[in-house]
Amino acid sequence: MKYFILYIFIISLVACSNGNDTDISLLPREYYRPLLTEKEIGVAFSKNKESLDDLIPQIIQHEKISEAIYVTHEGETVIGLRLMPYHRKASHEVIKEIATLSMIEETNIIDDPRKYRIMEKLNQDKKIYGITTSWIDEWMSLKE
Repeated sequence: MKYFILYIFIISLVACSNGNDTDISLLPREYYRPLLTEKEIGVAFSKNKESLDDLIPQIIQHEKISEAIYVTHEGETVIGLRLMPYHRKASHEVIKEIATLSMIEETNIIDDPRKYRIMEKLNQDKKIYGITTSWIDEWMSLKE
């Protein structure tokens, strides 16, 4: 019995001390990520240079704008602006500047605080639930 336990112990010790296998085929997939290049993947890393994600930080740098958001649906984009206090009277000038910067029509740039909150909710709901009929109804109310 004593030799049997010793034999099991030695087998488990030898099996566990197999060594450091660094064979790349045995590594978890997280280790493959640095090994891939953008050329091998191709389209997965391509990004539109004139993306609105790059435009929003430029819009926020304007001295009269505190926050900005955008919502897109069926190729139509609406930009929402939250203006700084005491600059709401100059909203038409700010909208004109943002329209020239973003090449989006002035009618698709909104500075109304209520509609801005609706846009935040639409953005959040689109990420969580996707596009539903209630989402489309709110989108249409936003466009009015």
